[in-house]
Parts: sequence; C-alpha cells; structure tokens
Amino acid sequence: MRRPRWFYTTLGIFGTIVLAVSIWAVVTLIHSSNDEGTTTSLVLDDNTNNDDGMGNEAVNNYVAQLQKIYNAGSDNGSDNAAGMEKVIQAVDNAVQSKQGEAQAGSIRIAAMVLAYQNSDYDKVISLTDEINLDELSLQDQITYYATLYAVYDSNGDTEKAQEAFRIEGEKIQQLCSKQECMQ
Repeated sequence: MRRPRWFYTTLGIFGTIVLAVSIWAVVTLIHSSNDEGTTTSLVLDDNTNNDDGMGNEAVNNYVAQLQKIYNAGSDNGSDNAAGMEKVIQAVDNAVQSKQGEAQAGSIRIAAMVLAYQNSDYDKVISLTDEINLDELSLQDQITYYATLYAVYDSNGDTEKAQEAFRIEGEKIQQLCSKQECMQ
C-alpha cells in the first residue's frame, strides 16, 4: 500500500519544525550558560578589612568577581574602557552599601589590582585618590604599594617605583613583627 503524497509533505514540514526548535533550544542553552556568573554587582563577603595578615582572600575574591564584570563589559577586548567603566560602577555601588562601607578598602584595592592586570595603568593611579590608606589593613597596604610599584616601574618612573617599594618593605616588616613571621 502506497502512502499519499500529502503524508510525506506533512512529515517533512513537521521534521523541519522539530529540527528548527531543537537548534533554537541548543543555542539558547549555550547562550544562557555563558552568561552564568556574569553580573554587574559584587557579592560581598563577611570578611572586613581585618589586620590578620593571613592573606588577602577578600581582595582576591573581589578581583575575580570584578574580572568577570570587566570581561562582560568589554567588547571582546576591543573596548576595554567600557569594561573598566562597568567595574568602577560596580565598585561604587558596592562601597555605598552598609556592608560595603566596612570593606571599601579591600574593594578599591581589588579594582586597582584588576586595572593593573589589564594594563590600565592610568586607572590604577586615578584609583589611588579614592583609597584612604589609614582605613586599610596592613595586608591591603602591602598590596596597594606593590601594585603602585609595579605600575610606576612599568611606566619607567623609577623614583616613584623605589618609594613605593620602600614603603611596601616597611609594611611587610610591620606585618612580620606583628606575626613574628621571620623566625
């Protein structure tokens, strides 16, 4: 028994529709999985600017989050200014919150480190105006001066680089004397 022509035509149309919906679902799934973790705000942790010297976990966490924001805001590396602008907005929003006020130093240090890692040395220098050194932990101060040293050294400003390096060394000595880290 032979099937009528309309049967095969209907089957072909139905198959095409199923294939198109499947492709759309796969593309949508892939696109949504690429956007996971992409945000425009920082997730703050309970770690404040303490002076325990046990590493800079809060800063490292914030740098990782800010890098995701930077990558999402940049146009595949061609427009880094847009990515950095998104980072600055996220930092400003974070430090305006109650929890963020207590961690403003670590958050701004993270923005400095991120700007350095992305070779935006002018932004590193401009971010120093927003950081109150008196409110930073010793570990954050060490990171601050280490980043400044690296920026000044990269820019060829040896005088400022040496000054930042000297201060960084003094902060390390203060931290070590508090912890007796050089036994």
